[in-house]
Amino acid sequence: MQSHATHRAIASLEKLQLPTDKVLVAPTPLSLLWRIVVVDGDQYHEGFYAIFDKKDVVFQHYPSQRNLINANAWRWPVSRLDWFTDGFIAATVKNEKLVINDLRMGIESSYVFRFDVGPLSSGDTSTVSISELLPLEFDKPRMMAVLRRAFNENQLIPAVIR
Repeated sequence: MQSHATHRAIASLEKLQLPTDKVLVAPTPLSLLWRIVVVDGDQYHEGFYAIFDKKDVVFQHYPSQRNLINANAWRWPVSRLDWFTDGFIAATVKNEKLVINDLRMGIESSYVFRFDVGPLSSGDTSTVSISELLPLEFDKPRMMAVLRRAFNENQLIPAVIR
């Protein structure tokens, strides 16, 4: 099923003229729906595909804040996560702290692995802090839309507004 979902995802990406070299296809719970994440420079795209869908995959686009990741690559947790996830990370700022989201597990706005890696970088390596796993922020309405999407390819999944 994953091979079929990957084939359909790549075909949809090609029609949209999006890159196909960094694509992750992972099952959602119960494997009824497949989540597709595509890393594309300073943004990433998230889409969903159910095995019996007839339409192309629809992707929503989000900033990965690659500039923040690169500016904080001197921090061991940031560079290690970037390496470990093969670049499937995105940065956000919350309460003036840099948060790194592992894009491989969860859905946009509800990532399983989110790490507080300390205050935004000033380039001063003496302020290195240990990363801390943040609690899951569960976006119930979006998760319910994803669940309904497994059974209805016309179900819209709301984009997350940042």
